Amino acid sequence: MSRCIPVCLLVCVALVGCSQGPALGKVTGQVNYQGKPLSHGTILFEISGGGFAHGEIKDGQIINVGTSDRGVGVPLGEASVVIQSIETVESKKNRRSEAGGDGGMDYGRDLIPVRYSNPTTSGLSATIERGENVLTFDLTK
Repeated sequence: MSRCIPVCLLVCVALVGCSQGPALGKVTGQVNYQGKPLSHGTILFEISGGGFAHGEIKDGQIINVGTSDRGVGVPLGEASVVIQSIETVESKKNRRSEAGGDGGMDYGRDLIPVRYSNPTTSGLSATIERGENVLTFDLTK
């Protein structure tokens, strides 16, 4: 019986290690549009062969990048990158809502070209490696 405990512990440790999935690399960096930091937006990393992660862009800085199920970081490998920045505007419906209407929020215009919001047209990519990955994306019209 006493020999069974070390073996059981070893099996449990192996199973926990395997359930973590592929390794992640931490991603930070800068996103510029027309030579200036992008005020706000979202960024998505889609890894070849599976996996993705998403984060925020605030004052040009890439922040809070992670996966929904495994936490901070991006799966390792070649990634297609998608960036969106959309201006939200109060719609007429919202103004009607304040006056007792039906309410609702409409989204405004894209602040950067729409091509950056599609992985097949963005032209953006990154190689995610173990450890720190500091990326810079310079977007143009």
